[in-house]
Amino acid sequence: MGATGAGKSTLMNVMTSRNLGDLKVSGELMVNGKSIKRSTLAGISAYIQQENILMDPPLLFFDEPTSGLDSFLAQQMVALMKSLAEKGKTIVSIIHQPSSEVFAMFDRILLLAEGRTAFTGMSKEAVSFFRRIGYECPPKYNPADFYIHTLAIVPGAEEERKERVSFICDAFRDSEEWKALEDEIGLSGDVARNGASKDNSDMDEKENEMTFKYKLSWFSQFRAIFTRCWTANLREPFVIKLRLFQTLMLALLLGVIFFRQDFSKFEGVMNVNGAIFLFLISGNSMYLISLLNLFSEELPVFLKEHQSGMYRVDAYFTGKIVAEFPLSILFPAIFTAIVYFMIGLNGSLDRFVVCALIMIIISNVVTSCSYMISCLSSTISTGIALASLILLPMLLVNTSVLSMAEVHLVVLLRERGPHDQSVERPRDRLRGFLQVPSPWRCVYLLWLKYISWFYYGNEALMINQWKDLEIDCGDSFRCLPHGDAVLSVMHFDVENHLRDIFILFTMMIVYNLMAYLVLRRRASRRT
Repeated sequence: MGATGAGKSTLMNVMTSRNLGDLKVSGELMVNGKSIKRSTLAGISAYIQQENILMDPPLLFFDEPTSGLDSFLAQQMVALMKSLAEKGKTIVSIIHQPSSEVFAMFDRILLLAEGRTAFTGMSKEAVSFFRRIGYECPPKYNPADFYIHTLAIVPGAEEERKERVSFICDAFRDSEEWKALEDEIGLSGDVARNGASKDNSDMDEKENEMTFKYKLSWFSQFRAIFTRCWTANLREPFVIKLRLFQTLMLALLLGVIFFRQDFSKFEGVMNVNGAIFLFLISGNSMYLISLLNLFSEELPVFLKEHQSGMYRVDAYFTGKIVAEFPLSILFPAIFTAIVYFMIGLNGSLDRFVVCALIMIIISNVVTSCSYMISCLSSTISTGIALASLILLPMLLVNTSVLSMAEVHLVVLLRERGPHDQSVERPRDRLRGFLQVPSPWRCVYLLWLKYISWFYYGNEALMINQWKDLEIDCGDSFRCLPHGDAVLSVMHFDVENHLRDIFILFTMMIVYNLMAYLVLRRRASRRT
């Protein structure tokens, strides 16, 4: 107990090693007379704040459990704490303005003032101590109010009150109660060091048991997190409906724009290539933004619960991503099914299945990247900035647009004939047409495409579309006779198909691993 600013929360944070920052701490933390490490304390205790009471450890720290409650509920709350103490649990609590009935339930009290100890011991002995030094609690007066008023620093009388606090704290240091407390601490320390109650092997074994931080198995933690996240998704049907609407609208828009392309015409081939690239971008980039708040929003709650020993970082992370996984499969599958048949892509059923699988993998790559950005960001605005920093370079260095322009030039060259002197060289037309340097010449940017999921995804989708596809050109000269010719002109190698899918799958794993490591790093820095 103590007035505002007396140091109650600071002392509690020191005992539980929470939110210390640059605070310099001296002294020794002992449990049952034995010095312990923070990991050992975490294994046998739980820090109970105002908004959560959890688990079943032998040592409980409460932070103002009665704040915001009326007198009846406050009394019921402390009665519950009392019943836990009677079952053998040790409870350390900050209490704020307790009623006389609530105050009478506590066995021991520690009164703080200006960061010093004004009294510690049995609550009934505090009255006699204050009477002995000249501060007597009036009859029928709440002792808790008396102690707080006596030790408070009143504005306008700071010096006088500080002298009073110093006098009371010094008097306690010279009192019999203080000496008895020192003897008790010394005796319990001697007992622990000399092994009077247990031999050293038993104590070491007990400490190893105490060091185990988590009360539940990994699978139980994972199941609890998964259930909570899945339930949270179901409780927000509007968000799911909005994402579904977004998926349907983009799919229908893309399908209408490129509806039923004719492969026998060069324009149809080029339109399909452009549609596949837009198919890749629009079908997945929307997930990068929509999931940026997945971890950043819950980060304060996660850090608090993790520090309380509720669950491991890996159990939390796995539970979160598994709860989102069904949606990461459903939406890309719906998007692919609509766009694929509206555009009229390769009619083979196995090609459609492979296309859907590729889109699902790419979607999960983008989702994993979003997880990583979300773990790195504390706010959604920071996440959007990071997402733009990652997304735009990957799009800019992708060679699809330049390759399509080159296909156009090759066909124009065939139309006008190899002996037509007026035909410009393809590279000259390319420079005039796009007014940008080819990325193949910008060697220092070439490496960027190899870390872009757009590059591997585009190649995988193109190969899936054009490989071994015969094109009926009829009498049209503006036509590529088969799909392999399209791939050859666009510099895509059929042999890279499985490689592209494997790299995309690897990217998904790497981004998830990076997200987990970032989250774990943030949790360890906070603790």
